[in-house]
Amino acid sequence: RKISASGYNSLVACPYQFHARYVLGLAELDDVQELIEKKDYGSLVHGVLTRFHGKHPEISGMEPAAARRELEELSEQAFAPVVARNYLAQAWLARWKALIPAYLDWQRQWESAGWSWKAGEVKRAIEITTPKGNKLALHGRLDRVDEGPGGAAVVDYKTSDPSRLKKLLERPGEDVQLPVYALLWGVPVAEALFLSMEREKVEAVALGPGVQPLAEAVRARLCEMFDALAAGALLPAQGVEGACEYCEARGLCRKNYWP
Repeated sequence: RKISASGYNSLVACPYQFHARYVLGLAELDDVQELIEKKDYGSLVHGVLTRFHGKHPEISGMEPAAARRELEELSEQAFAPVVARNYLAQAWLARWKALIPAYLDWQRQWESAGWSWKAGEVKRAIEITTPKGNKLALHGRLDRVDEGPGGAAVVDYKTSDPSRLKKLLERPGEDVQLPVYALLWGVPVAEALFLSMEREKVEAVALGPGVQPLAEAVRARLCEMFDALAAGALLPAQGVEGACEYCEARGLCRKNYWP
């Protein structure tokens, strides 16, 4: 009865993966974690940026050195509990601090184009009724929403290489994360973009023009899929390597033994 942006992506990538993860509720058990992982690093950085911009929606009027110093201090505070558990987490903190100047440069350029921070880490959900009367809740958490020319912009922070993100967006609607976030915001969205922060480089990878029409097309496809599922459509494994590479259900569908 409910689906997230990541769940929708899973359904598009491999119906069997979606079935295992979200219908059967199967997931890998969490190991006792000693070392910080990339997803934890990303979560910490997201939290730091939300606190920083909550205090400073626009940084253009700040002294560059002061902005950098404050963002570094917030970062050290956020990483401190993790570093206390394992000193090697200092490497992740150093990696992020090396990116801060590039991030602040990007933020100033973004503001010069008329954008300002509005909200961060926003949880949203909408109820959708399909053409055949089935109801489902679409939910997710938006890393960031800004205000600017022509409406809102949804920004999703990524610690991935920009070339990989550009490949995700090559075919409109193939990756549904940004269109879903546009739907969840609830008012017209003028821009939707991934913000890649990787290896001392910060680069925006935009969804491109026509965000709202694409978002509505993504909604219509979701309705079509859920009506089909309600009518008993099967959820086969597709075997696309991009979906299989890190899939925890690979042992269930026996991909390694396919002819």
